[in-house]
Amino acid sequence: MQTIYQITNSNNQFIENIKHPTIKDINLIKLQINKHSKVGDIVLDCFLGSGTTAVACEQLNRRWIGIEINEKYYKLTKERLKYVQPTLFY
Repeated sequence: MQTIYQITNSNNQFIENIKHPTIKDINLIKLQINKHSKVGDIVLDCFLGSGTTAVACEQLNRRWIGIEINEKYYKLTKERLKYVQPTLFY
């Protein structure tokens, strides 16, 4: 079982623009989603934060449920998702 991952940080420029204290690299999130789910599965993120899990799910053809208590980060996720799937919000 592999316990150490070498991930190239693919969203450095994005991270610099986001004001969230714990933003995760999308490649790390995609690795975990691919490892623990199949296309069409539902992924639950109880602490959605900046929306990286939601973006990764959209890109990997997973359905997702995200929970975020902070309205600022909810709005941030909504904006991020407009670029991934423009028809998600009307």
